[in-house]
Amino acid sequence: MKILVAYATRAGSTAEIAGVIGKALEDAAMEADVRNIAEIVDLGSCDAAVIGSPLYMGKVLREVAPFIQQHSQELAEIPLAAFVVGTSMVGREEKFREQARTIMAGAMLPIRPREIGVFAGALDPDRISVGERAVIKLVKAPYGDFRDWDAIRAWAGHLPAILRD
Repeated sequence: MKILVAYATRAGSTAEIAGVIGKALEDAAMEADVRNIAEIVDLGSCDAAVIGSPLYMGKVLREVAPFIQQHSQELAEIPLAAFVVGTSMVGREEKFREQARTIMAGAMLPIRPREIGVFAGALDPDRISVGERAVIKLVKAPYGDFRDWDAIRAWAGHLPAILRD
């Protein structure tokens, strides 16, 4: 089974998570094709897909919606999962994770993923612009790497069961 792991990223944290998800799929004897959404022209012959994006200011990255629209017919015909990453999940109650799932689900309409994983992300001030640092300071988002690699691997480990028809 060939799985496309498509991600949007601004500073690389989501790309690293997509790579770990791809590795977990390969460990489960699946073929993983991990690619940046910006580089995908066609979905090729994938049997399923996983789409990921970080949240910035309560929204997924702007390249996600055009990707979904452009490939909606193909995506509607295959099993699909998604994941969303953000520092807004650091130390927060489940309601914040549920809000993140809702935001990602809304960004993917009219396609409905079978599951949406939600993970705390990483925020490195050296990898973002001066303007972004000003916004981060204003909203009091924490700097640091908050990714829980064990949780990411565990979620990815059950994707084969979810993505099989």
